[in-house]
Amino acid sequence: MVQRRMGFEIQDRQLAAAPIHSKEGQSYLDAMNGAANFAFANRSALTHRLRQTLAVEMDVEARLLYDVSHNIAKEEVHEIHGAKCTCMVHRKGATRAMPNQPVLVPVTWELDLGYWKE
Repeated sequence: MVQRRMGFEIQDRQLAAAPIHSKEGQSYLDAMNGAANFAFANRSALTHRLRQTLAVEMDVEARLLYDVSHNIAKEEVHEIHGAKCTCMVHRKGATRAMPNQPVLVPVTWELDLGYWKE
C-alpha cells in the first residue's frame, strides 16, 4: 500500500491518500482530470440537446444558468494552525462555496432539512 511505503497510515479502510507529487498521486490526478473532462463534455452535449428540443417543441430559448463540477480535487490555499498551506481538496458530491458567489441548493433539499423559511 502506498501509504505504508511513504511512511504514513490511514486508519479508515474506505479512505486512501498518496502524496500528490508521487507516481500514484499523479496517476490519480490524470485519471480524475480525464473523468472531469468527460463529465464536462457529457453535460455540454446533454445541455445542447435539451436546448434544441425546447426550441423545437416549445419555442423556448434556454440558456445555461450554472455549471460546476462537484466531484473533483482542486489545489487550494487554506490556513491550518495559523499557517497558510497549499492543499489538494477533494470534494465528493460537493462544490466549494465562496463569498459573494452563488450556491444553488435544490428546494427539496432545503425542505427535507427544514431550512426553507418563508
